[in-house]
Amino acid sequence: MGEENEESLDLSGVKDIGKRLKKAAPLLLPLLLLLIPLAITIHVRLQPQDLVPLDRQAESSIMNYVKMQATAQVDKEYPNIPAERKTDLINKKTQEIISQNEAAIHQQIDLGAASLKSRLQYESGSHTYAYLGDIDSYYWLRMARNIVETGNQCDQVINDRCYDTYTLAPTLKPKAYDYYPIIIVWNYKFLHLFNPDMTLMQASFLTPLILSLLFTIPLFLLLYKISGPIAAVIGTVLVNVNVNFLARSLGSDNDIVNVFFQVLFLWIAVECFYAKDQKAKYIWAGLAGACLSFYAKFWTGWWYLADLFILSIAVGMAYIILQQLFMKKELSEIKKQIITFLLTGLIFMLAIFVLYGLIFTTPKGFIHVFLAQLQVLHFKSAANADYWPNVLPTVAEFNGMSLPDVLSNNGAILHIPVFLIASLGMLLLIFPTIRLIKKYFWQLLGLVLFDILLYRLLTTSQRGILIFSLLIPVIYGISLHLKKKEEEFHPEGIFILAMIVCLVTYFSMVGVRFLFLMAVPLAIFIAIFFDRLITILHASLLKPFKPTALVSGLFIGFLVFLILIQPVRGGISIAQNYVPNINDEWVATLENIKDHSEPDAIINSWWDYGHWFKYWANRRVSLDGSSQNNPPLHWLGKLLLTKDEDEARGILRMLDCGSNGGFEHINKRINDTPHSINIINELILKNESAAMELLTSHEFTASEITSILNTTHCDPPENYLITSQDMIGKGAVWAHFGNWDFRKAYLAANVKIVSEEELVARFADVYDVPAETTRAWIKEVSTKKDEGSLNAWISPWPGYLSGMVACKEQNNITLCPFSQEGNVVLVTVDFPAQEVTVALPDGSIKHPLAASFITQEAAIHRTFETDTLPLGATFLQLDEGVFVVFTSPELAGSMFTRLFFFDGTGIKDFQKVYDTTSVFGEKITTWKVAWS
Repeated sequence: MGEENEESLDLSGVKDIGKRLKKAAPLLLPLLLLLIPLAITIHVRLQPQDLVPLDRQAESSIMNYVKMQATAQVDKEYPNIPAERKTDLINKKTQEIISQNEAAIHQQIDLGAASLKSRLQYESGSHTYAYLGDIDSYYWLRMARNIVETGNQCDQVINDRCYDTYTLAPTLKPKAYDYYPIIIVWNYKFLHLFNPDMTLMQASFLTPLILSLLFTIPLFLLLYKISGPIAAVIGTVLVNVNVNFLARSLGSDNDIVNVFFQVLFLWIAVECFYAKDQKAKYIWAGLAGACLSFYAKFWTGWWYLADLFILSIAVGMAYIILQQLFMKKELSEIKKQIITFLLTGLIFMLAIFVLYGLIFTTPKGFIHVFLAQLQVLHFKSAANADYWPNVLPTVAEFNGMSLPDVLSNNGAILHIPVFLIASLGMLLLIFPTIRLIKKYFWQLLGLVLFDILLYRLLTTSQRGILIFSLLIPVIYGISLHLKKKEEEFHPEGIFILAMIVCLVTYFSMVGVRFLFLMAVPLAIFIAIFFDRLITILHASLLKPFKPTALVSGLFIGFLVFLILIQPVRGGISIAQNYVPNINDEWVATLENIKDHSEPDAIINSWWDYGHWFKYWANRRVSLDGSSQNNPPLHWLGKLLLTKDEDEARGILRMLDCGSNGGFEHINKRINDTPHSINIINELILKNESAAMELLTSHEFTASEITSILNTTHCDPPENYLITSQDMIGKGAVWAHFGNWDFRKAYLAANVKIVSEEELVARFADVYDVPAETTRAWIKEVSTKKDEGSLNAWISPWPGYLSGMVACKEQNNITLCPFSQEGNVVLVTVDFPAQEVTVALPDGSIKHPLAASFITQEAAIHRTFETDTLPLGATFLQLDEGVFVVFTSPELAGSMFTRLFFFDGTGIKDFQKVYDTTSVFGEKITTWKVAWS
């Protein structure tokens, strides 16, 4: 017996561990729950690396081939079988081939998928990574590369000022110091410690993942504080799988920092408003100001959060004053609370002033931020103040949405609209406990019904300002608490969270890019709603039976799973379908330029892919996404739109010599934009001596002429023009800007401030516009009620109506089919006579408004005056026949049409140096301009 005691196990240590675990349980539970959103975030954000759509593409390709084999066999065995029976036999034969060759087919699918994926991937050591997928990410990646290679993100530093020399070539563009590339470099250096094959590009792709993991922690803490662990899990998962947020941040654009700082600020603000200790409140207020000061280094729109903080403090002060009056008590009793609120706001603003206004910028910059806020919503004017076109209305991410579209865009959970759930969540934050819900049950029920009716109203209204009516039930709900002081009630915290939903929703109506900023505030209230719902269900269904902790946990976990399964699947789906826009063929195109050009060469194309050009070719561009709203926008559009090769060449020479400097020098003297444009349009067509004579005739001095010609007629650097498939769909945009009528832009800006007679006289004397035309324009512009219609009046939106179509010879007549919306009409062309007729279904014969006739030797352009259709046609005659491209009239015979569709036929000064087709079937061609 004694021996047994000696050999028995000593369990005291285990008991001690058990006691410690029990004590640590309150901390362990949140940590374990935090792992759920972190794991889901990692899983979702790594999906793009797998290139799943290419697996499906490979499978579809092989299966189509199998079906073609089955069809051939059925056709051979049963040539006269009825169509319905034939379809059944083909399907059976297909399944038979698949079952007999299953292993081989799967192998072919795998090989096909690997082949497709390899064209969207690159290798580094033993690792294979997918290309960085979007366009803007390459802007940050190039600066990060600069930091790694030179220690400085600037292309050039002059007098301690940073310049970007690549974006608006050949000019130097001053740039603010960007901090997102620094984060990418830090991330790269950290990851490189664990993976020597880590590339800067892959580190850039992983940067949004790292930042998502980091902001999940304060978001979890915020929700845990205001609602508990259930809300913390639901809210953090919902943000990280939000489709709008993922769509904006799966690449490596810097939108992720907006969500990061939004979360960080809201967490700090809530801690500030909920803090019981006065010193703690002041510390949190200072941290909130510091947070926004650092946020300002990443995004100029940071100020909206500062406004909300101050406004929320005002709401908190108003609440305690009204409560004191309602309870018929002296205001002197709350003097200390009012001082606390005032000091909180003062410390918050002081932190911003010191960090942002003194250290990061200047006091003037601090004041300017708050005075210039209202300008943020005025970026959609048709023309800029100087009559040049404004690109922003045509940028997809700045397209507006109606209020019903914004609300529906957020989808549904468990078939309940997300926005409705969030609005109900606002109410439940006001009544945070079951006790309060019971106490104010009927009032809460009335508010719920009001919210439902209000949501129905908002989904049918076109008045965006009505979104702020969501604050009505919130304000009423808060007012119910005026009767009694409650320590755990914080109206300022409720207000800031509710107001941010309304404000960001309103922003989203102005530009769809802001939709992603709704992810966090909506998720917070959705999480609160479901937290309260689960709590009520648990109390009603399980609590009477006194369930064990395990049963309660399983019940709650099951409900959370039901709530999150659909959003998580949606997030995984959008991540899996994210495929890089760039591929091996684009990279080869740009690296070919880098390998065969001088370092000072300039690449031109439409601006969208400018960041790719700068990164992969390491060459300058005339315009890109960071400089898009500049005058080269017009000149690049005009270059692609013009029918005149000499004009296209002259535009490129001007851009490469001085960007828009020639116009600026001319307009500095003349101070008349339309007139200066007329002069520059004439100037670029002339050689240097003729250009000098033209400027002399306009009474420019010798020094002025020298300055102008240095920017229009220099010895230009090498120039490469890229034409690509995507530019067809963008034709309406670049042609719109290329066809911009500066006279109409001037008229639209001045018609209400200058008399009609003055305008008529000026247009006749200076712009050579007949009086009757000017009067007609004045009448037309007066009917334009919005910026969109005004934009279209200044310049139309022409487009491509077909690809290149082969015509047929029939009885010595050339017939070209033109198909639109399922209807086909025959267009007859007589090439030698340059005649074109269109036979309409009603038997009438019309002419296209414009037609161009292209051969190896010549290009002839013609317009028709009578019996015309709003149609353009560009015909190409080769030995093998006649081909045609149908367009809007403005695009007939354009340089882009001839370069892209007709492979440069008949064009002398644009020499094709590289031609390829991408994995997606996109044609990409590089042209080098012959200056001599």
